[in-house]
Amino acid sequence: MGSTGSVLILSAWSSVAINIDDVAVYPDQSDFITSTYIIPNGKNSETDSRGVSNYFDCDVWGRLKAVYDQDKNVVKKIDYQVKP
Repeated sequence: MGSTGSVLILSAWSSVAINIDDVAVYPDQSDFITSTYIIPNGKNSETDSRGVSNYFDCDVWGRLKAVYDQDKNVVKKIDYQVKP
């Protein structure tokens, strides 16, 4: 089996300081999701390789309360009922 190499050249010019937080390099036929977490509550957000984000709200016990789309519209709301 042979292998082929790849070359990545990344250049950026700016008249002001810029910060680059994350860079993802992946094949065309792949997909990925990055997630952020707030400890101890759980997942706070996720963003897919197309740049589409979802946001999550958890209660004090870490249970999912709501899911929001990238425009912060409620997509799903969860109400937990406590039995007396």
